[in-house]
Amino acid sequence: MATEIIPPSEIQSELSRIWDALEGSNKIRASLFNLIFYTKKKQRAEYIRKISEKVLEKFPSRVIFITEDEEGDFLNTRVSVISTGAGDTDIACDFIQLDVAGSFTERVPFVILPHILPDLPIYVIWSEDPSKESPLLSQLKKLANRLIFDSEATPDLATFAKTLLLLDQDPHLDIADLNWARMESWRELLASTFYTKERLEILQKTIKIQILYNDKTTPFMCHPQIQAVYLQGWLSTQLGWKLMDITEKNGTYTFNYAREEGQVEISLYPEKNENVKPGDILSLDLETESNTHFSFGRNLDLPSQVSMRFSTLQSCDLPLTYLFAKDESGASLVKEICHKGTSKHFTALLERIQERKEFSICEH
Repeated sequence: MATEIIPPSEIQSELSRIWDALEGSNKIRASLFNLIFYTKKKQRAEYIRKISEKVLEKFPSRVIFITEDEEGDFLNTRVSVISTGAGDTDIACDFIQLDVAGSFTERVPFVILPHILPDLPIYVIWSEDPSKESPLLSQLKKLANRLIFDSEATPDLATFAKTLLLLDQDPHLDIADLNWARMESWRELLASTFYTKERLEILQKTIKIQILYNDKTTPFMCHPQIQAVYLQGWLSTQLGWKLMDITEKNGTYTFNYAREEGQVEISLYPEKNENVKPGDILSLDLETESNTHFSFGRNLDLPSQVSMRFSTLQSCDLPLTYLFAKDESGASLVKEICHKGTSKHFTALLERIQERKEFSICEH
């Protein structure tokens, strides 16, 4: 439980008081990172708060959680200690909460600076649209080693991509996107399937790809098509296909590409399912010009299992099963904390997205 509202000047003394009271208990204070979360006060704020607590179970860290209200003029601070487990030894972390509005927002960097643990990485998780001008983001990026965004928060994917590429020009700053991390298992599956020279040559002769994604929405996940857009964009970019046009009909997006000696059509089909998270990829089917078929489909009762089927005109292989890591809340952020640097595959995808106004599809 957080304390009552305290003056910013008493943050450290209040944390010391809490830890003094815990002396002799089984709690051990630990921090691997400084994690600074920023969100607006709305339905998504509680979702981001739960993610922050889930991350602490994997990586004990000092959390500074900033919530901005669009109404009023105030700065309220609270502190608490979050336990990450139970047993003989319980790792616990400092949680500093700032609720801010109006003119007090410009004071936030000065309030949090004394409470950033020295010599530990600083990750800023900005859960709002970074393309909207924000003096606070401009200040926080000066502190950060890594900026983590969520493209779910943007209504315009092309502008989002331009913004992240501008931020990537800072050599001291890494950038990441939670939606990129959310479809990491699918990227690994495709990379492991087409890793041989022979398989890669077959992949280069693709003529059609169909991707089904979960079109279910929630108050905090309302752009479910982004992961599917990212997956087809990553695949086509790595294979050197040239995007010709994008069309939409009855919710189905079709991307037409030119490749060496041929064309490729990639279609994204929406389908609602209650057993997997909004936006998750449900299946991918790929067909080549020699009628070779590769089919990957989730077991919707056991979503971490993917059935793989490969066939040609002459043969049909026995189905295989591929296992994804268990998809827990906060898992995408944990992945991005584990990674170092900015993914070159991700920035190549962003460069393609920023070039085409059609990637404003999330506005629909």
